[in-house]
Amino acid sequence: MTRAIVTTVLLACFLSSAAAATTLPREVTGVWIAADESRNECKRQDWKGVAASESDRLINITAKEREEWESGCTIRSVKASRAPSPGTRTADVDLSCGGEGMRWRSREIWHVQNVDGRKILAVTELRVTDYRTDDGRRAESQQASEPSTRLFLECK
Repeated sequence: MTRAIVTTVLLACFLSSAAAATTLPREVTGVWIAADESRNECKRQDWKGVAASESDRLINITAKEREEWESGCTIRSVKASRAPSPGTRTADVDLSCGGEGMRWRSREIWHVQNVDGRKILAVTELRVTDYRTDDGRRAESQQASEPSTRLFLECK
C-alpha cells in the first residue's frame, strides 16, 4: 500500500509539470546511502568505486551515470520537471544498465527533496526491459514486474 502511495505521489509530481529538460538535475548528483532503520550516516569519500566500496548500500550518481556495488547504469535521457517547491526536483530517467553478467534498460522516476535538513532521493523503477546476458542472449528478468521504490539519503 505504501509503495502504491509513493509511486502515485511521485508520478503526480512529475506529470504536473509541463517543463522538461535534457540534463540530470544537479540536486540528484552525489553519493547516497540506501535508507535503513539505522546506520544511515555516510560521507562522500566512503564511495570508493563500483568494486571497491565497502557498503552495498552506497550509490554514486554523476551527470552521466549511476554506479552501484557490482553494477552501474548509463543515463540515456532525462526529462526533468520544474521544482514545485525549493529543494525539490523530479526527473524521468531512462537508463542502460549492466552488472553481474546481465544487461537491461530501466525507466525510473527520481525525486529529491529536503527533509529535516537532509536530502532524500526516492527512486521508483517503473519498468525493466531488454533483459539480456552479457553475450546478448535474451533472458528472463529477475526484477519485479511492478513498480518498486527505494529511498536514499545524501552522504555529506
